[in-house]
Amino acid sequence: MIDRRLLKNFDWGILFAVLAISLIGVMTIYSATRPVLDAEQQTYYLKQLYWICLGLICFFVVVSIDYRWFIKSAYVFFLIGIVLLILVLVAGRKGSGAQRWIPLGFMSFQPSEFFKIFFVMALSRYLSGIWRNEILGMMELTKIVLIFVLLPAILILKQPHLGTVMILLFILLSMTLTVGIRKKIVVVGLIIVLISLPFVGTILWGELKTYQKQRIIAFVNPYVDQQGEGYH
Repeated sequence: MIDRRLLKNFDWGILFAVLAISLIGVMTIYSATRPVLDAEQQTYYLKQLYWICLGLICFFVVVSIDYRWFIKSAYVFFLIGIVLLILVLVAGRKGSGAQRWIPLGFMSFQPSEFFKIFFVMALSRYLSGIWRNEILGMMELTKIVLIFVLLPAILILKQPHLGTVMILLFILLSMTLTVGIRKKIVVVGLIIVLISLPFVGTILWGELKTYQKQRIIAFVNPYVDQQGEGYH
């Protein structure tokens, strides 16, 4: 399964660029947490370094594996992601009104973040099987939504995590447009969205939680709450 030629032919320039950006981030964290007068130095920058080192280990392991193995295992990873999304609703840790993390004792992890990768892998494998054979029609798009999007979206909204669902929809849109969608479907879809946006938007806005509304408002106008939601 390990193919050393993949490492030999790897574009090391990309890796060095990522490392440079990561180190800039570490220096920024160190600078932002420097002690005032005789206060104790915070160790946030060290934690960042630990995660960078762990990420590098994972990086070299993944790069050493033949990409065809990931293609073959894409659906398995997708199912694992679904199981994790269900598990987080059953035994996940609650915090700040959400239930998104699975505790592992020494750390917690958020399955929805890993699911983004699994989603791309599974959808890529599926679309690669029909690419060049046909342009996606309504039946094919409906099948994709039912198989790859509907259940994960429901599970993630239960956490709740609206942002991740929006990212999944954006990934779906970008990947299907890359493969090719019938122009008629695109035009009709845009018309439906434009017509229904005021009505659907009003309904969705009423269903959003207070913190979700605050984040959207702060995103549109960060100066509304400069010391709160707009601070970041």
